[in-house]
Parts: sequence; C-alpha cells; structure tokens
Amino acid sequence: MIRLRWLSVFLCLGAAAAQTPKPGGDYSGMLGPLHGKLHLKADASGTLQCTLDSLEQGAMGLPCASVRLEANALTFDIPVVGGKWHGTVSDDGATLDGTWSGARTSRWYFTGMNHSSRPRSRRALTASGWGRSGADCEYRYR
Repeated sequence: MIRLRWLSVFLCLGAAAAQTPKPGGDYSGMLGPLHGKLHLKADASGTLQCTLDSLEQGAMGLPCASVRLEANALTFDIPVVGGKWHGTVSDDGATLDGTWSGARTSRWYFTGMNHSSRPRSRRALTASGWGRSGADCEYRYR
C-alpha cells in the first residue's frame, strides 16, 4: 500500500514537470510587414533573458526587460520601443502565441526556428481580422 502511494506521488510529480513548457532558442514571427526574431535563453540561475531583432528596421539585439514565465504564460517588455508582449508558450516550447502592445496592439505569433517539433514544410503567411483602423490584425503561420 505504501509503495502505491509513493508511485502515485512520483507519477503526479512527473506529470507536473512534463506540463511546464521550456521555451528557449530562436523564434521567428511577423508583426504586420515586419519580420521579428526573438532570442530567448535562460542564464545559469534559470532566469529568462531575451533580445529582439526587427530585420526590416535594422534594429538588432533590442534588450528585453521584465521577462517572466509563470506556468505557460510568458511576458516581456522592450523598453527602448515602449512595447510589451504577453502570451502563452506551447507545451513543447516550439511556439509563442500572444499580443504585442505598443503604438498599436496586434497579435504576434512566434515559431521556434530550432525546435524539432515544428513542421518542415513551407508555411504560408496569412493575415486576417484587419480592421479599418489597422488596430486589429493577426498574422499567423500555417
């Protein structure tokens, strides 16, 4: 009976650990016509750090601040441009799906560039939900 209790405790702990996403590496996504690359890594203490590249604007290595991961919710700020991103990390850590808030609020979906779980085929970029003001837009890879 005691063995069954310990077994159930270990199974529960294993399931909880398996559900915690481990984001990290390089991610790519589109914000309107702009290509963005997010570089996310954990330092030696496990604290997440990131930088953002805006390729068309030639802005490389924009430092992130206030990077937080709680369960599968990820948030970070880019103070130099006055922007914030908040969203969720997929269970396998391969995608980040969230919202960018800056001059305007837009959906910003990132796909991991170095994750083996991502599809190998070419993906088409689609845009939907573009409002008259341009404030509501969604760009997503399929």
